[in-house]
Amino acid sequence: MKFSLFALAAVVATANAGRPQLSISVRDGNFDGLDGLDPTINWQGSASSGDVNLDYGIEAAARPTTDIASLPRNVWGKASTNVGGWGVSARAERDMSSDDTALEFDADNED
Repeated sequence: MKFSLFALAAVVATANAGRPQLSISVRDGNFDGLDGLDPTINWQGSASSGDVNLDYGIEAAARPTTDIASLPRNVWGKASTNVGGWGVSARAERDMSSDDTALEFDADNED
């Protein structure tokens, strides 16, 4: 399974020119062996489609598992554009561990 996790990370990394960030922290104060480490991959990117700017990202666990659906911890996306002098944006964020979803809508008149 370690090979398929590496293959998934390679595909995700090549989907965008930006590099993912890897952070390693200690889980639950457990300092015995490698089981106490909690490696996390953060990856974000951006794109444009016409006048719409898109930003997106994911935070995922970087550990060997047979259940690949358990790896994502947080997924988010944001779309923004200008409509009639108004800066309009919509953002959605999903916390996979608690199944909480946050939606944010914003309109700002620059005048």
